[in-house]
Amino acid sequence: MLPQLARTPAELAAANVCWNALDFAGFLLGSLLAGVLVGLVSLDLGFGVCAGAFGLAALVVRGLPVDARPVTARGSLERRR
Repeated sequence: MLPQLARTPAELAAANVCWNALDFAGFLLGSLLAGVLVGLVSLDLGFGVCAGAFGLAALVVRGLPVDARPVTARGSLERRR
């Protein structure tokens, strides 16, 4: 999605740097939070919170609009099969 949003190669490079920084920070903070949660409470609660986060993410993704299928040349799909 970033290549479609960036207007110049410099914007794309900057967006990639920001995306990678956020991705790394999320991974680090999520791991730290999970370790603290398991250490302070229990392993079961750690797994439960993780499952709840995945469930919430699934609900959010389910609400996103679906992209339209790309237009192809007539008959190109039938020829490949």
